[in-house]
Amino acid sequence: MTMQWPKTIGVAAALAGMVIFGCASIVTMGPGSETVAVAGQVVDSLGRPVPRARVMLLPAAYNPFTDRAIADSMRAITDTTGHYSIKAPGPGAYCIEAADSVSKCKALVTGITIDGKDTVLVSQSVLRLPGTLMVVLQDSAFEEAGYIYLPGTSCFAHIHNGVALVETVAAGVVTSVNYANTSAPAKDHIIQTNVTVQSNNTLVVADIALWKYSKRLHLNTTAAGANIGSAVDDVPILVRLTSGTFDFSQAQGRGEDVRFAKSNGAALPYEIKRWDAAGKIAEIWVKMDTVYGNDSMQSIMMYWGNTTVAGTSNGPAVFDSASGFEGVWHLGETSGTRAPDASRNRLLGTYQGGLPRGESGPIGICQNIARPDSDFVDMGNVLNPGLKNISVGVWVKRAALGSPQALIAKSNGDTPSDSFGYLLSFDPYNFPHFHVASGGARWGDDSAFEMTSNLAVTDTTSWHYVFVIIDRSDNNRCKMYVDGIDRTGPIGGNIAHVTEVTNTLNVHIGTESDNNCSYKGSIGEATIAFTARSADWVKVSYMNQKAPDALIKW
Repeated sequence: MTMQWPKTIGVAAALAGMVIFGCASIVTMGPGSETVAVAGQVVDSLGRPVPRARVMLLPAAYNPFTDRAIADSMRAITDTTGHYSIKAPGPGAYCIEAADSVSKCKALVTGITIDGKDTVLVSQSVLRLPGTLMVVLQDSAFEEAGYIYLPGTSCFAHIHNGVALVETVAAGVVTSVNYANTSAPAKDHIIQTNVTVQSNNTLVVADIALWKYSKRLHLNTTAAGANIGSAVDDVPILVRLTSGTFDFSQAQGRGEDVRFAKSNGAALPYEIKRWDAAGKIAEIWVKMDTVYGNDSMQSIMMYWGNTTVAGTSNGPAVFDSASGFEGVWHLGETSGTRAPDASRNRLLGTYQGGLPRGESGPIGICQNIARPDSDFVDMGNVLNPGLKNISVGVWVKRAALGSPQALIAKSNGDTPSDSFGYLLSFDPYNFPHFHVASGGARWGDDSAFEMTSNLAVTDTTSWHYVFVIIDRSDNNRCKMYVDGIDRTGPIGGNIAHVTEVTNTLNVHIGTESDNNCSYKGSIGEATIAFTARSADWVKVSYMNQKAPDALIKW
């Protein structure tokens, strides 16, 4: 489907390509400055100026299908340095849309506020390749005279057979996807806000208004709930469904129609870890941009009950690289030989020995490592952190005590060396222990860092969440958590003096890289991130994932 531009703009102004959304960087020049209202520069993806790019200044609420013509004074062509200046018709909220007819790329900057007095300098408009929005509507009543548009842009599309294909849309966050009907304005509504679109990819956007069922899930971080004092950003939360909280007969057989959104309607990425309609149980990871601290009013919406839509479960969108995730293995398989990685790296693990051997845990199906040395998961030679921070977490239920047992390793253990790598384990005295080294002759040398919990895990009946944070800036920022509580004990060495951590060893779960010091017990939700998590990030994760869940209130 070819993108349709407003007839009022004219054929000469038709700009092919895509829209990149971003926030305007607003700098006011002060009274008495130039009379132009908006000025900026258009560049390509490498930062090079783009001459003769077409630029338009559009009101933020502009409807490209119905609104009047854009005046010539609100259009410009960039000079040889990619710069432009446009005079606004008056104060208000605006967007800048730019396009290059040669590269077929487009750019859009939103959030421009004009006060009518000062010149506004807009952040660079970066031209990139396009994506597409496929907007799916279920109700045939929306067909007649109905269309989809993106306010503040030139993008719109008519509906055919319940679908509107909006092409040349930004690889970024679309601030709003709107439905409008020229013969029945009462049906106009916002479908979704803050929708993420990728280059050369078609994103399906479903009209949540057409889902039959919905449920509000409250997030309680007060002392009566998860007891989190400050806001936590970019944290996946676990939503558990059971026969007591959800009627599985109302949804598609594999949960394809389940969706999540913030209270303002903004779509939330999610990943279905398990959907067992027959057993009436499911676990779903939902990516939260922010979980507020000491709050019982925050909520998200869950929608289901649409027989026509395809599933949009997406692990990499939940466990994304922007949040530091490098490897996420749910370890929830009950057959086969593969242990998928939910992160964008897709580091597929291989079950060894008698695995997979599924066992129920607080976060769903986990693995029971019953035969040390032969039972483990092999990820291959991956995840060298170099000079990056490290966060490692895993759920465990021990079955044997009193011996060294590796949980997550990119190391052969033993004494430090320049190829030691990193290792999370239980020591012979049952204390969680973390080692990382880039050299040194013994532990405690500047390039050989170790950290021990001050709490031993000595029971074989309960699940525990062990989490390590290695912040290379300072020893005091390196932490060891057990069940969401800071249990940092003795520290040896200086983490700031550990240089690049790299080797050619395979990452293993359940044993060291050379299959020594193997773990015996149950294990699940192993994660490796190259960032330093906060104390509240770890705590809210534990309080949500433990049984019973202390965060989500139905």
